[in-house]
Amino acid sequence: MADGKNVPALEILHSNLSDFFAKFADKYGAHMQCGSGCSKCCVGGLTVFPVEAGYIVQWFENLSDADRLTLRKVWSGEGSDTARDTANTCSFLHAGRCSIYPARPSLCRAQGLPLKVASDSTDKENKNYELSLCELNFQDEVSIPPAAEWLDLERVNILLSVAEKFSKKDEIYESLKGIAEPQSDRISLSDLREHLLHKKC
Repeated sequence: MADGKNVPALEILHSNLSDFFAKFADKYGAHMQCGSGCSKCCVGGLTVFPVEAGYIVQWFENLSDADRLTLRKVWSGEGSDTARDTANTCSFLHAGRCSIYPARPSLCRAQGLPLKVASDSTDKENKNYELSLCELNFQDEVSIPPAAEWLDLERVNILLSVAEKFSKKDEIYESLKGIAEPQSDRISLSDLREHLLHKKC
């Protein structure tokens, strides 16, 4: 886990989420199907805060020329019969695997976990939250961990907002403004992939 000294807030959040997932999987892995090659949660249409998009861009720029070229070939489908996965899957998914795994967004790091999601319910028994859970995990209802062990998605989003607020507004950040969605300022992963395909670096 990052100690926070001179470490960007997003990296601390990513580290903490990965640690949370690892410890949770150690305890409940027998009821989870998460693993390399499982892409059930890698759906299309996802958007991220500019700070996370910038993190992916920075990761990409730090790769070797050869690795960047390889990824661009993968994303464009060059020389591959399996090219890109369908429009219903994440733009960075290739042959069932994440092509940006080391820099994947917070939401991706949390997938597979039982997620506590805010609810509009006024039912006291539901306590204004509900469970969001991958259909492949915890298929036996009695195996679902107690609510106290679910990941609070609202808390993650608050921490992401903090990371966004205090992120460095550098050249990468400025270059992403052109592909941000006007109403939300969020960036679709599909648009981000196209940005990286044509970015000079």
